Amino acid sequence: MSKGHVNRRSAGWVYVIDLPGAQAQRCETCNKRAWVELGRPVEICTCGASLGNPHAERRQISRSGFRTRKEAEFALRSFQADLDKGANPLPATTTVSEWATQWLASERVKALRSSTRRRYEQLMRDWIIPELGSIEARQVRARHVRLMLEQAGAQMAPASVTQLRSVLSSMMASALEAELIDANPVAGVRRPKVDRPDLAVPTAEDLGRLMTAANNTTWAVPVLVSCTTGLRRGEVLGLRWKDIDLENGRLRVAKALQSVRDPEGTTALRLVDPKTDRSRRTVALPKITIERLRLAKREQAERRLQAGAAWHDLDLACDSGDGSPFHPDAFGKATKRLMAEAGLDPKTRLHDCRHAVATMML
Repeated sequence: MSKGHVNRRSAGWVYVIDLPGAQAQRCETCNKRAWVELGRPVEICTCGASLGNPHAERRQISRSGFRTRKEAEFALRSFQADLDKGANPLPATTTVSEWATQWLASERVKALRSSTRRRYEQLMRDWIIPELGSIEARQVRARHVRLMLEQAGAQMAPASVTQLRSVLSSMMASALEAELIDANPVAGVRRPKVDRPDLAVPTAEDLGRLMTAANNTTWAVPVLVSCTTGLRRGEVLGLRWKDIDLENGRLRVAKALQSVRDPEGTTALRLVDPKTDRSRRTVALPKITIERLRLAKREQAERRLQAGAAWHDLDLACDSGDGSPFHPDAFGKATKRLMAEAGLDPKTRLHDCRHAVATMML
């Protein structure tokens, strides 16, 4: 057990304890000492000179504000017990901005979808770092979080504020795991109330008019698949012929098309895994969809012969004419235009077709 003792001071009692295994570095120019925190040596002193190699030095810390000797002794024993369990006695003086940079570069965040990472980065850049970035992570309190969310609420929709709270909570939860903080300050802040918007769910007649409007256009097949299967936009555009069983009238959702940004900032369309494990599913195809897909496959084979070496061999069921994929945003805009032509409610979105199909399947 670490050595420690209690002393009486004018303002009350204090305990002092020796930290085991403490290491320090000394500046080669000014001899200033820098403690090694979390096993990470420091390279440069505040004066700009190099720091020497880490070496063992005695390090004591104290805690004050105890009214009686018994309170100080009890706190000392509790702290010693935590040290014996391997607790970090000195949370690093890492700021929220510094931790945000580390967290965004972590494998946990890198494993997220590209669009999700971009949203995280945007919330960090627009809110978390400007409002909390200069504060040490261990000093962030619920009041800081609450104030930031209140300010964000004046400029963003409640759903976006909820997302901001969720991102900050995830980041601080990782800081808690890394023993940089003792508690997640976001846990004490209520989620903002989010009023669910009135969905403009299209009827079966609406979907019929939309499919009619899309006939004889580039978007005929993807619109038909969306209106009869309830697949997400990226799932429709990521469908491959090998995922479609026309003989048995079903398809398997195995991939989704998504715009992905690489480390250099360049975006490209990629086939990625579905959004969740539950998204990997088999969907039955109605007769109208089976017949239209058979026709689309024959038409695509003819275009492939004409294109020759210029054909993009991606096995996509919905291609832009030369085998290459449609851009998801272009599909969304085109569908919005077709919905207007078909006389659908202006608030209707492509995603609302999923709700319509689900309702008709009940």
